[in-house]
Amino acid sequence: MTTSRQDDRRRQDRNPGSRSAFTLVEMLVVITIMLVMMGVTVAVINVSVEGERIRSGASQVQSYLAGARDRAAFAGRPCGVRFILDELDDTLVRSMLYIQVPDDWQQGSFIVNDVQGDPKSSQLVEESTTDWGDLSLLLNTTQLRKPKIMIQGHWYTVVSTGLLPTVTPKRLIIRPRFRGSVGTRVEEGDYRLRLQPTIMPGQEPVLLPAGVVIDLDMCRRMRTSAPAETLPLGWYTNNTYLAALDILFSPNGTVIGPEASKGVIHLLVNDVTDANQNLFPIDPLGATIRNQSDKRVVTLFTRTGYVTTSTLVSDIDYPLVLNQFHYAERGETE
Repeated sequence: MTTSRQDDRRRQDRNPGSRSAFTLVEMLVVITIMLVMMGVTVAVINVSVEGERIRSGASQVQSYLAGARDRAAFAGRPCGVRFILDELDDTLVRSMLYIQVPDDWQQGSFIVNDVQGDPKSSQLVEESTTDWGDLSLLLNTTQLRKPKIMIQGHWYTVVSTGLLPTVTPKRLIIRPRFRGSVGTRVEEGDYRLRLQPTIMPGQEPVLLPAGVVIDLDMCRRMRTSAPAETLPLGWYTNNTYLAALDILFSPNGTVIGPEASKGVIHLLVNDVTDANQNLFPIDPLGATIRNQSDKRVVTLFTRTGYVTTSTLVSDIDYPLVLNQFHYAERGETE
């Protein structure tokens, strides 16, 4: 019996064709299948990573807004977020930081006079015992969010300043015209000068993930809408965005200032490649150039301070509603 098995093995050794082996064709087929599977796997991984990058950016914006709201409640003063325009493309936002409103300025006294040739304005003239020199760093009347001052229970807007070191006495121009008498002397502590928001101490700009931006121009519901349709009107004037876009929360959590009147603010978190091509986020039927990345929308309800993150409306639903933020406005969030 043992001899028979040994003879069988010797016959197999003398006949190589009887061995179990892969042919060249079989090996090529296996290699081809492996390459196809690797390609599919890499594509799936890339799509997953791309989607995660956008979702991470949207979550970062949402948490930053919520953090500013919480800071306002904790500090008992208005706090917020400042979105900073990209240096190379002033329609995109790549970074943001926390801001706060300083304490109202109530130091020193001044005299209220008329402005020659301007019946709608008045000027506040610094007295010799008053020093408004430090205010030059806290007042910037070239921005749309202008400083305010309350005198005798009425609020006025500071429209221009004369706070240069070479100009004495220093003065502020306010509108509308002062309701009291010309020559009224306002004592220290009898007024409140509300300054513009400043960066919180120790804050540095926080960058969104690489390749992720807030696409300001595409913050609009329809393809045919004007750019920045869902953003505050003061952010986009004369077809130009402000260099710093602020959202401020009051201590009770609601949005304050001109931005509050918008009601709902949508911030589109987009991939920079699609944004640079100026592609509307919802691809039209038969489009030859299509969006390559996922999108998210961060929505802020100004009357409550509530912040959500949502997907955009689907390609199928968009022709029916013509609103890419349909899901966000209906409350369909992630």
